[in-house]
Amino acid sequence: MTYPTYAEEEVSREFPVLGIVSAWFGVIIVGITAVGYSLSSPLQPSKTEPLVDMLQFILVALILASVAYMFVRVEEGMKVTAVPLVINIGTLVILQLVPFAVIWEEARYRYQAPNYEAVVQRVASGEWQPDASGILLLPARYQNLSADNGRVWVQQEGETVTIFFLTEQHGFNQFAGYLYRSDGRPPQSSVFWGQWHTIIPKQPNWFFCISG
Repeated sequence: MTYPTYAEEEVSREFPVLGIVSAWFGVIIVGITAVGYSLSSPLQPSKTEPLVDMLQFILVALILASVAYMFVRVEEGMKVTAVPLVINIGTLVILQLVPFAVIWEEARYRYQAPNYEAVVQRVASGEWQPDASGILLLPARYQNLSADNGRVWVQQEGETVTIFFLTEQHGFNQFAGYLYRSDGRPPQSSVFWGQWHTIIPKQPNWFFCISG
């Protein structure tokens, strides 16, 4: 018969089983949340949202169990017994405060920003001209920048050029995308038939806009 060594007993006391379970559960629920938002869009909620909502009930149960654990194992000292509670509270804080949707949207924009700028330069220089209705079909290399079958919307008002890259659309007035405006001003409601309820500055002359 073998007996646990003193070192093994110390590890067991310093990091209780409930803490290990809580840590793994935290990694799983945060991972599912992050992946869900990476696959979602501003006009469509995360597909993993129902699962995450269900898992949050389990997280609440783990928090309550962690509180009970502190009272049951009070003789082991606060330093040991508070580990599961700290982990579970930390997981809850991450889920509630980390803006996963904003992070992924920013990552998508930064990844494509050089291509957006390349299109703008060619339109501003007159190299690429929209048709009479203000629609420009992008070359094959850049067609992934627009969800409107590779087309961007162009509007010329005096010296001001406005270009809209559609990222998604769910109806005539419900759409989202990146808007470039040469004068740096936020778009008005008359621009591209948008009823803009969200306008997020990205960098000079650029905005992420949601209409609906």
